[in-house]
Amino acid sequence: MRPSENLSLSAALLLLAAFQVLARMSQTATNGKSLLGDLSEPLLAEYLTDTPLPDGFPWGKATAFDTNYYTSSPDTGVTRKYDWTVSRATFAPDGFRKPMIVVNGAFPGPLVEANWGDMIEITVHNDIRDPAEGTSFHWHGFSQQNTQWNDGVPAFTQCPISPGGSLTYTFKADLYGTSWWHAHHSAQYTAGLLGPVVIHGPQNVPYDVDIGPVLLSDWYHQEYQALVRSLVEPRPNPPILTSDNNLINGKMNFDCSRLNSSTYVSGADCTNDAGYSEFIFEAGKSHRLRLVNTGADGTQQFSIDDHEMTVIANDFVPIEPYDTNIVTIGVGQRTDVVVKASGDPGKSYWMRSTITCSSTNQPEALAIIYYDRATNGSLPSTTAQRNGKAGCANDDLTQTVPSYPIAIKEPETTQTVTMTVSQNETGSWVWYMNDRSFFGDTSKSMLLLAKEGNISFTEVEPLVYNMGSNSSFRFIINNESPLWHPMHMHGHNMFVLAEGDGTWDGRIVRPSNPQRRDTQQVRPHGHMSAISAITQKNPDDVVITLAIRTPLTKAFKGGFKDTGLDYMVYALLKKVAEESKLDLSVVEDICLGNVSDSRSAYIVRAAMLAAGFPHTAGASSVNRFCSSGLKAVQDIANQISVGSIECGVAIGAESMTTGGDRLATPFHETILQNQEAADCMQPMGQTSENVANDFNISREDMDRYANECFRRAEVAQKAGWFDDEIVPITTKVKDPKSGEMKEVILTRDEGPRYGTTVESLAKIKPAFPDFGNKTTGGNASQVTDGAAAVVLMRRSKAIALGQPIMAKFCGATVAGVPPRIMGIGPSVAIPKLLSQFHLTKDDIDIIEINEAFASMAVYCLDVLGLDHKKVNTRGGAIALGHPLGATGARQICTILSEARRTKKRICLTSMCIGTGQGMAGLLVNEQV
Repeated sequence: MRPSENLSLSAALLLLAAFQVLARMSQTATNGKSLLGDLSEPLLAEYLTDTPLPDGFPWGKATAFDTNYYTSSPDTGVTRKYDWTVSRATFAPDGFRKPMIVVNGAFPGPLVEANWGDMIEITVHNDIRDPAEGTSFHWHGFSQQNTQWNDGVPAFTQCPISPGGSLTYTFKADLYGTSWWHAHHSAQYTAGLLGPVVIHGPQNVPYDVDIGPVLLSDWYHQEYQALVRSLVEPRPNPPILTSDNNLINGKMNFDCSRLNSSTYVSGADCTNDAGYSEFIFEAGKSHRLRLVNTGADGTQQFSIDDHEMTVIANDFVPIEPYDTNIVTIGVGQRTDVVVKASGDPGKSYWMRSTITCSSTNQPEALAIIYYDRATNGSLPSTTAQRNGKAGCANDDLTQTVPSYPIAIKEPETTQTVTMTVSQNETGSWVWYMNDRSFFGDTSKSMLLLAKEGNISFTEVEPLVYNMGSNSSFRFIINNESPLWHPMHMHGHNMFVLAEGDGTWDGRIVRPSNPQRRDTQQVRPHGHMSAISAITQKNPDDVVITLAIRTPLTKAFKGGFKDTGLDYMVYALLKKVAEESKLDLSVVEDICLGNVSDSRSAYIVRAAMLAAGFPHTAGASSVNRFCSSGLKAVQDIANQISVGSIECGVAIGAESMTTGGDRLATPFHETILQNQEAADCMQPMGQTSENVANDFNISREDMDRYANECFRRAEVAQKAGWFDDEIVPITTKVKDPKSGEMKEVILTRDEGPRYGTTVESLAKIKPAFPDFGNKTTGGNASQVTDGAAAVVLMRRSKAIALGQPIMAKFCGATVAGVPPRIMGIGPSVAIPKLLSQFHLTKDDIDIIEINEAFASMAVYCLDVLGLDHKKVNTRGGAIALGHPLGATGARQICTILSEARRTKKRICLTSMCIGTGQGMAGLLVNEQV
């Protein structure tokens, strides 16, 4: 790294002259065009400044402590472009000249540098000749959301870049911190195809100077093809790779007298004292070092003589700082540390990294740190610190606490994997996972096969665990081999729940905020348990791209009293077309949820055609009473999930003015002989009184609940919170005096009653005195007209169409209860849904429960132990109204609007259902 700017030019030149006597080879001879390890390498700035700076930073107001970087990465609008040529070269990083493969004539390769939220575009030209080879590059640790094909893995995400060919990788810097890039074709990166990555982002610990990347690499003098052959050739015992040296930023000395070994060819070109990497510390200042293990086999233990380090990040995860004098880093791992320059300003100090748990001829790599007032370039005389860390384990999980906390959730699926090493039928030693080994065909990308629908991968022999539509999954890794092994999961940061000897006992280290990283050391005869840190986004997900509704108006006297169901559905579908800006030819089916109109199937078909949807789309209606709107959403979602359609519209609509909920004739006498069947005829008001009486819910409890509902609805309406879910509807209303039909534009819900109090509610007479005295017109849902619509499609379709994704629809379920207490339906449907998705109630951020009656709402909140602050935050059906068929879709509109406003993530909607049922649905908000 370059000298401090506070040095005088003459002093800097004197120091540089002194430094040069320590190395017998030039930077060009050892590392080509790379400046890493040389004092001329520039320090890093806090961020790249050629970008907009909202609130003073490229990432705006985001911080390491309050921003979920998995869901809220910024979009800077900047693309960082790199142009690389891959070719053969001959360098001597440690004095031993060897053929290498490098990028742009440099080893280590060029730094990829960007700000959090930038796009990165890297064009790779393959100029590997004599002999020609294919190649590919992996960008370690990036999530590659929606850019999976840029992950750079032959046989999985791409075919190798052919000799003479070019490929452009484009992906987002959606995480920040330190990483590296490397060839992912065979073992090419051990030939020199590797380099650092720095993504600038919010600081979690202040520091003064960014030294930049410090790459730690075990080093092999043999060419990589020979290393591969030695690993796979049949032999009676497992192969052992022995590295020849250990490098820091691509440099280290080597004792050329060792070339007498039979492993070296005769006449090898070797120079002693090739040179160390060098760094400058400024006395009294704190320095950030970005440590990366870019080796092939060796775990590194890093230290600086007479200095303590503060660990501030592991991989792409900022963590709460802790102090140590030794940092253990497995292959592929990164650890960022801050070091206070508290040493003698006139001295130099050794930086050390030692290979452990791997065979090597020279375990220790050295580099020199010069303080800015050092007067000569002599070698440091400092001694190594005592190493109290045995083995290759990462620091204890109790120490590594992410700065941004995320609590663990139960996974949707769990897979136990046992790792072993043994011989296959040809005598080669290979790794096995659950007694299977991966064999890829670089000419057949598994990602392409999957896109083509071949998920059995019959053309290759992969090791695949198909997680289906599950959004989270837990791997329990049991390593029964005698070897340490880093476990890296492409595209994910993992929750590391536990690691240790033997098998996992089920205990999780700090469930409220476990360690997260993308690479974790698994010890010999040990275990690791991990769950994906990010709610998975898959191309086949069912997503919601639009959720809108009409205003809810009072039945018989409100804005829709003279509007039939047919026009209401037509008008809303016209708004769907306008708001979505979709080419309506992509819509393949429309489903209407409705309760009371026997013509609903006719209505939805005619209304969609009149609204401009093509006759090529289908139409249907469903009726599951109060959940009909959610049932319609589920119907469209299920069709998308099984591949029947890619895009559809779900509607819930009800004109209670013209229909209502009436059972015109009783059931057949044979049916009525069954008491529960006969109970299906009970009026809804009677079922409310049954719930109140059976479960000792008082009139006062119900009125208090209703009062809070009215209060929340008043606050929300006055604040305009409903505005982004409601679309204005133009219709006609008959003047009761003149009989004239007047055109009106409806824009607001009519149900909220401002100024409602518990006292005013207590004055209202019972609505169903034949059955009880607790349910009133003030603590029951209002009779209402209205409609809501939800546009759903496959995620890949939404992305292709450029549609905004509001949420992922995870699924819904239904459960039954005795018909006479139908109101308690959510109390069984919600636990069933949570169980299916391996969640607890504490995992849910926002809940909508239809308030058919206050009695059932009070019961459900109490028996489920729900936090009322999370439930119906804008008020529910008591204040807004309950248009029977619309409610299931209306609640989705409301909950996604509220999730967008509050930046909440996990949403649950539920309702009771006449005749004794409950339904519940789960959504993941993506508007954060």
